[in-house]
Amino acid sequence: MKAYELASDNQSKELEEAMTNLKGNDRIEKAKQIFDEIGVKSYAEEVKSQYYNEALKNMNTIDVPDENKASLLGLAQFLMKRDH
Repeated sequence: MKAYELASDNQSKELEEAMTNLKGNDRIEKAKQIFDEIGVKSYAEEVKSQYYNEALKNMNTIDVPDENKASLLGLAQFLMKRDH
């Protein structure tokens, strides 16, 4: 998991402890706290943007009229804008 790569030793230990010993909402909240500290969301946003740009580039190489690509491009734009 990328979180372990980005985390400090202490954060990795805290995350492992939370995943092992906590249950339910406590586990979720502790994991979210650690993810926020180490910047998991910004990393995920960067990767999402890279894949989106690569997909758009590849769509432009397909020899199909733009109107035939519109639904797929609309879906891609929707997925880029959503929060979860």
